[in-house]
Amino acid sequence: MPELSAERANTFIWADLACPDLPAAQRFYGELFGWSAATSPDPAAGGYGFFQKDGDTVAGYGQAGAGQPTAWSVYVGTQDAEATVQKVQAAGGSVVVPPFDVLDQGRTAVCHDPEGAFFGLWQPFRMAGTDVSGKPGTIGWHELQTRDWRGAVRFYPQVFGWGHHEGSYGDGVYIEWKRGESQVGGCFPMPAGVPAEVPAYWLIYVAVSDCDASSGRVSELGGQVMVPPTDIPGTGRFALFQDPQGAACAVIQLTR
Repeated sequence: MPELSAERANTFIWADLACPDLPAAQRFYGELFGWSAATSPDPAAGGYGFFQKDGDTVAGYGQAGAGQPTAWSVYVGTQDAEATVQKVQAAGGSVVVPPFDVLDQGRTAVCHDPEGAFFGLWQPFRMAGTDVSGKPGTIGWHELQTRDWRGAVRFYPQVFGWGHHEGSYGDGVYIEWKRGESQVGGCFPMPAGVPAEVPAYWLIYVAVSDCDASSGRVSELGGQVMVPPTDIPGTGRFALFQDPQGAACAVIQLTR
């Protein structure tokens, strides 16, 4: 039974997709990123499965429940789910789903920050999280899109002990979350043109070797490119899209 190492605690260790049509999602992401799908044979898992790249587990997928939006969810590793949800509440966040065991695989909870961005917690028992990250075809970055980045800078360090570096992107601010000297993710103020009904959310970026080619493939496969390939000076090139079922995702071609 794996124990979460101190190095992985309070970092992103898992992501999964909830959607109504799992076979369609498997086809789309399989064609786009070369992911294969392995659905759990255990009936108690309810059709939950794992996206894999070259034999490594990179993310999960599951059936969206009634009223559940089609979306990617992110999970931060914890050594004690109960203690972490107490920190969430003390910092002004909310616990949407209290900690519970997922079969014999781990213990999870669902929370949201004061601006409404959902995130999960994962305390591993048997399932330790992703096997690999940062390589093409695996998740390479996690980013909070929020209208209150100052509030986020207060909230997340209280819960996860993150530091942050305040930089710039274009004419605005960009926050890099840090754990010690290591980068954990980012935070970007939501553009003013985003409709008010769109809540704050965590966005995953999948690393790719060619951002433009991947963006073009999204359109060919029935997805919608929301932000076309765009340079990030000193970092790489990214694009933002919705898959055919409406889940937001991004691709990033890293140069550093």
